[in-house]
Amino acid sequence: MSQERVIVVGGGVIGASSAWWLDRAGFEVVVLERRNSFGSVTTRNALGTIRTQYGTRVLIDLAQESLAFYQNMTEHLGVEQHAPGWANHGYLYLTDDADHAGRLQASLAEYQSMGVSSSSYLGESEIRDRFPFAGAAVAGIFHGDGSWVDPRRITEVWVEASPAVDWRTGVEVTGLAPTASGDWGVETNQGALTADRVVICSGPYAPALLQQFGVTVPVKITPRYKLFVPDMDAMHAAAPLVININNGAYWRPVDGGVWLSHSNVDGRSLDPADTVAVPDGFLDDCADQIEPVS
Repeated sequence: MSQERVIVVGGGVIGASSAWWLDRAGFEVVVLERRNSFGSVTTRNALGTIRTQYGTRVLIDLAQESLAFYQNMTEHLGVEQHAPGWANHGYLYLTDDADHAGRLQASLAEYQSMGVSSSSYLGESEIRDRFPFAGAAVAGIFHGDGSWVDPRRITEVWVEASPAVDWRTGVEVTGLAPTASGDWGVETNQGALTADRVVICSGPYAPALLQQFGVTVPVKITPRYKLFVPDMDAMHAAAPLVININNGAYWRPVDGGVWLSHSNVDGRSLDPADTVAVPDGFLDDCADQIEPVS
């Protein structure tokens, strides 16, 4: 019996992961990436964070499976013990508004009722003892499972761990169409291919591809920004991911410095090819929103 052939469109972390799992399940897999390297679009800019604290049981279950996988990639892929860039520093949700303390406690009770066991409530004195950098914070939740990885390097690991997969770069998919024989015709800038199934993992490029079939994907491409601040002290380098729940601003350690961002979303709808400059005043806005908990 011949293998079913699956074409995966997109070679970011999701496409690469999908290819590995499909190969493991016995499919013949071809990955088509439009750029000249894998993980070079949204994957390279992703924060790479992992948490198991969610408001629904389904998301909690999925996240717990993902966390367990990344914690022990050797068992699955034969690579280093943890995922590349692995750090288990936790998530720290903070507020400097005492009125939000009750909200945090209620949220924690809900998480715990659904099986989240690694989160705990922190009062003001506990925050000062454990996280002396935490500014004027008066209440918080520490989520011990909170971790992060390097998405670009994770993508490279998926590729290296799947030698049977046909990995192709510089191949842009320009069209898809079902054929009379029941499979799929895949048009590319390097010629036509066929497959029994096609998996779309092309992120911001997916809506235009699927629109050919009248399928509207509710994906809007909007600019988000984060800044890297180098040369932070040891206390901040060992910190968890810190989130101001009042406004969504956050920071986390990375490569001797920190990444920081805020929740102000630029509402413009963009094309994937657009180049976007960081807006004036972004650093000041970040500092203002993060300062109360940092």
